[in-house]
Amino acid sequence: MYFCVNFNVYPMKTRILLLSFIVLLLSQFNAQTWQLLIPNSNYDGSLLNLSTSGYNRITNKIYSLKKDQVSSTLYEFNLQNNSVSQIITTNDPSELYAFTYDPILDRIIAAKTGREQVSSVSTNGGSWTNFGTGASDFEYFGAQYFYNETNNSISFIGGYGFMTAKNAVWENGGNSWTEILPNDVNCSSTVPTKRTSVAPVLGSPGSNEIHFLSGQGNCSGNQTEPSCNLGSPWASDVGTWCWLKDLWKYNYSTNTFTQILPTNDPSIQQEGDLAYDYVNNIYYLIGGYIPSPVYNPQVVPNFNSNVYRYRVGIDNGFLPLTINGNAPQTSNINDIGSHAAYFDALSNRIIWIRKDGVYSIELSGVGMEELPEAFQISPNPTHQVLTITTSIELIGKKYTVMDELGRLVSDGTITAADEKIDVQNLEIGIYFLKIEGLNQSRTFLKW
Repeated sequence: MYFCVNFNVYPMKTRILLLSFIVLLLSQFNAQTWQLLIPNSNYDGSLLNLSTSGYNRITNKIYSLKKDQVSSTLYEFNLQNNSVSQIITTNDPSELYAFTYDPILDRIIAAKTGREQVSSVSTNGGSWTNFGTGASDFEYFGAQYFYNETNNSISFIGGYGFMTAKNAVWENGGNSWTEILPNDVNCSSTVPTKRTSVAPVLGSPGSNEIHFLSGQGNCSGNQTEPSCNLGSPWASDVGTWCWLKDLWKYNYSTNTFTQILPTNDPSIQQEGDLAYDYVNNIYYLIGGYIPSPVYNPQVVPNFNSNVYRYRVGIDNGFLPLTINGNAPQTSNINDIGSHAAYFDALSNRIIWIRKDGVYSIELSGVGMEELPEAFQISPNPTHQVLTITTSIELIGKKYTVMDELGRLVSDGTITAADEKIDVQNLEIGIYFLKIEGLNQSRTFLKW
């Protein structure tokens, strides 16, 4: 099947809609497979520095930022046309490693690490601008930022410094850094174990949540602990961390943590990259390695391409998933470079960016074969009316419709098994429909 469409003659919203509609049609023919979207000949993999929150989900662009004493590179990976371009910036700060994408002002916000001076630049390029105050931070190395849309600030959880790991939450709304949650001495099902870094994975638009998986740490935060009492040891040069093997989500509106999988969960069999399919409430663990309980810097583990899936409410944890096609090569971990996984809701796929290429896993058929259909929507795409088909048990429940930015655009109460919603006044684009009390949501296209 071949399509020939000149997308350049359409506005961006229309282009996204057309491409998504084509993907919707093609998904009926595609099985779950690995695909190489962008070869590493299109970018310098040694200059990658990825952020799990550095993703514009409206225009489907992922960013990479590395600014050190030698290089200054801001890449834009455009998933709509599988291209890579370098954004030209000026007045660059001396070092930038931690960063996130601000969907409100369409900019990159970055700093060296933790509570240091923060700077921003437009995704169209131009001059970096400092805002607020910050200072050298030796306590929160490895901190990774995410954007808090409820109060337009940047935040981070945990980090490492002076041989200690943290679980504190810090926030900067443009003036200075403020401690939102202190470094808690506890370690429980509602207080995450202290860890050296947290890679915040984006939740559903409007959910005010980020998700994070595993890492190295312990309850005390002390790197010099002689052993791990939480399960699997992860050796360091001065002591033994724990390989945490847990899964959490953090609500940055209520400042509360929820433990999804407990510490040392046996289903987490590798330390890899997390992607979250927020449409179907499914977690994917992409690639990884097994941390060593014995410290030996001469032995470098291999980073594999194994894939595990956890369907919340169906599975008890992560289960191995067979993906067709040519998987990315298993390589020495030092050769993988910066790497991160993302859920592309517009095209229903997982994106995995590595030094050696940009890969995708098409999710048509993945995870849906046993997913209970609590409700369905039709037609999709739609122009005027969307019908929600439910069981009688859901009559009386509230429903909400969110746009790509997580803004509420419509809500109401289900009064019939075939509830009809007028959507003709919505702008062209992609929307998410959720019903009160259900983990599942549905994505639909308005044209």
